[in-house]
Amino acid sequence: MRTVRLSPAGLLLALLMLGTFTLQAGYLGFGTTGGPSFAEILPNELLFWLAHSVFVVPACWILVRQIALGWRRLPEKLNELATLHGAEARATLLAGSVLLGLLYLAGRWLILRELPATDDENAVLFGARILADGHLRIPSPAPEGAFYLLYLTRKDGQVGSMDFPGPLFFRALSLVLPAGEVIYPALAAVTGALLIATADRLVGGQFRLVAAGLWTLSPMAFFLSLTTHAHLLSRAFLALALWGWSCLRTKEEPERLGAVALGVGAGLALLCRPFESTAMLLGLVPVLFRPGPHRRHRVLLALMASLPSLLLFAAYNRATTGIWYLPARYAPGATAFSPLEELSLPARLAVNSGYNALMLAQLAATPLLLPLLALGARSSHGRPLLASLTFSLALGLGHENTGIHSLGPIHYSEVILPLILLAVLGLQEAESLTSSFQALRQLIHHGTTALLLSLPIFNLVHGWSLRRQANLQQLPFEILANAGFRRAVVVAPPPAQLYEQRPELRRDVPWVLYYPPPDPSLRDDLIFAKPTADLEALRARFPDRPLVRLSYPPSGPLFSIELIAPPSAPLKLT
Repeated sequence: MRTVRLSPAGLLLALLMLGTFTLQAGYLGFGTTGGPSFAEILPNELLFWLAHSVFVVPACWILVRQIALGWRRLPEKLNELATLHGAEARATLLAGSVLLGLLYLAGRWLILRELPATDDENAVLFGARILADGHLRIPSPAPEGAFYLLYLTRKDGQVGSMDFPGPLFFRALSLVLPAGEVIYPALAAVTGALLIATADRLVGGQFRLVAAGLWTLSPMAFFLSLTTHAHLLSRAFLALALWGWSCLRTKEEPERLGAVALGVGAGLALLCRPFESTAMLLGLVPVLFRPGPHRRHRVLLALMASLPSLLLFAAYNRATTGIWYLPARYAPGATAFSPLEELSLPARLAVNSGYNALMLAQLAATPLLLPLLALGARSSHGRPLLASLTFSLALGLGHENTGIHSLGPIHYSEVILPLILLAVLGLQEAESLTSSFQALRQLIHHGTTALLLSLPIFNLVHGWSLRRQANLQQLPFEILANAGFRRAVVVAPPPAQLYEQRPELRRDVPWVLYYPPPDPSLRDDLIFAKPTADLEALRARFPDRPLVRLSYPPSGPLFSIELIAPPSAPLKLT
């Protein structure tokens, strides 16, 4: 019979702290929101972060202590899971990956309502639809200048996507394959599996459980996994490169397997986000040049494995810009960025690299992770990972803007991989340093467990905030549907105008600030046009659709709907 020594006072205190946090979340409206500035953090978001650290983490610490006292066999059960190996370990990892994929599918439906989280996703979808129809460019949708077209290249009266080929190809694949949308949650789940396998090679045992917990529960890892962002793809392929790197570091597999995995992952990642991926790979590629009898063999294998992706990139550039090394994003006619000269180097250090370092500290897994990162950087495996992280942060000096942080700092999505690996390496280092101090080791174990236990509560609040944003993003579509408009052309200012003039919406502003571009084949139920569009040209272009004006009154109802002309009726301007 086990002796259970629970403390009613401790449990009551933990519940009181969690209850206080819950009431604050309700009364103060915790959450993240979009805004006119990428670097804007509203008071309610900052209060959310502080309240999580002040109330939730200590409450979870108390609960962990109570669980440790009341369930003495829990460490044994976890140790059984940590010591799985061979086919049993692979089966467990596979089952966990399937569950993760289902979790991401459910989260995309429940939290994001299957809507894009940023305008970038709408822009990639437009380019992917062009590609899925067998083209790289199409004639500019007529009437010219009438629609919300973002991140395009224009040449000889035609438009195409300025995005890199990887995101366009995989998004097009998701459109043409049956159940193709599963590609994204599946790749996110595979990313987690590869990260756990990498942690297993580097540190093994119970630390792979910590890596699994951090990947599953980290806000930065979780919420991007619900999207169709290019960052999700590059992160998946960099996870493959990291796994190959770990094979070469630990020499537990034939070197050719690690070299091929590193090369394939690197090549595919470069197709998706070449600059961010290069920064990450700078810390990993040197492993190929380690002294040894097979060094040349390793390098050639990795190069050959990455070559198909590099050749595809060059061919795509040549087809879109005429120059094999010039991506469409940086060619004449691209409509995306303001010149870098608008930001001085100190400004970019402050608002890009520095600001996003703060966001990483908060959204990777709360600031409690930082001591483990510092310890992890001391290890031999940790130094290349720290180099990857440093190069990635330095890349912020070249970014054209700060980037949003509602899905984690968006420009640094890939660095969650080395961050988690550094954390588990740091935990191993902490265990080694405290091997003679049982009480201190127990403190570290309980602290890590409390951190993991606190993250689902963070994600619930953050996810509810994103759900409210999705509801607001969907509202114009629902209003038009309820008014009976189907297959309509809707003339409307961008949603950003609505958010700016209505303070009551400020708490729930999404980062999708424009209406989606039209399907190149005009298959959309609703096609949105700018308020500056030529109405007569729209009527001539879409004679079989009703022409509707959607406006945003400064007070009263959020939307005003006016039927400009029914289908097949002449336009009557007053």
